[in-house]
Amino acid sequence: MKNLIKVSTAALLLYVCFFTSCAALRGMDTNKLALGMDKQTAYKALMVNPDNVIIVKQYPAGTLEVVEYTPTIAAPAATTTNNDNHDSHQRQGGLWLYFFNNKLVQYGRPGNLEEESEHIVSMQTH
Repeated sequence: MKNLIKVSTAALLLYVCFFTSCAALRGMDTNKLALGMDKQTAYKALMVNPDNVIIVKQYPAGTLEVVEYTPTIAAPAATTTNNDNHDSHQRQGGLWLYFFNNKLVQYGRPGNLEEESEHIVSMQTH
């Protein structure tokens, strides 16, 4: 009888955890984002402010800002890639928004920050 209670309690806990985490993930609808939005409009579209500022960098053509929304459930930590074994800023499961001069120019899963930043700036200056 004690084992049945333990199993029932564990099943109920898993059920609650699963559905509450899924509900939190469903709350962030990236379909409401549109390139060209300003930061405040993008934050309102996602119905929450970002969790972290990844980088703010000034270039001759303007300012690049990358913000992060972290996943609501556990995700693997940063991975080490490339031949020189440095942290490539690659993570799974989050969402990064890239703003150039306060306009949304890219969004998606976290990637290689240095490469993405240089690509965005070069696209904005040509």
